[in-house]
Amino acid sequence: MPLALAIAATAGAAGALIARIGLRTSMAIGLAVTAAGLAWFSRMSADGSFTVDVLGPTLLIGVGAGLAFVTTTIGATSGTRPEQAGLASGLFNTAQQFGGSLGLAAVVAISTAVTADAAGTGIAALTEGYRAGMLTAAALALAASVLAVVLVPRGTATPAEPDTAPEPAPTPV
Repeated sequence: MPLALAIAATAGAAGALIARIGLRTSMAIGLAVTAAGLAWFSRMSADGSFTVDVLGPTLLIGVGAGLAFVTTTIGATSGTRPEQAGLASGLFNTAQQFGGSLGLAAVVAISTAVTADAAGTGIAALTEGYRAGMLTAAALALAASVLAVVLVPRGTATPAEPDTAPEPAPTPV
């Protein structure tokens, strides 16, 4: 629940931040904050508690993800003509779902391999696996933040202006 609330609160405020500092900077910040939350999660201990080891990183990830979700959606769909907006949105959502599935599979594979190789058994080994998984996810989010700075053009993305030419009159049937 804290993650969902943090995402919703941040997503609602993202537009104002984008207008103030630009799409590229907002996107990079959102991804970097997500990376920081994931890295913080990697510091959990086998005998930790929700309030000490889970709540803080969860809220930080929620803030970063809320900003990242909004900015990447705007970046993917801005500049499209109105008649292509649905196609751009569909392609973006498909890529996001595929990328999320692929990234999760990679993180789980790394986490499982580290758990299996960890010295000891039980919760300590599992914690080592989770730590490796979270650090991998943090590295991926940080890499995405760097790519946002490198690949997203400066300035605030705005939707494309609609064509000014009048639509042709319908032909009688």
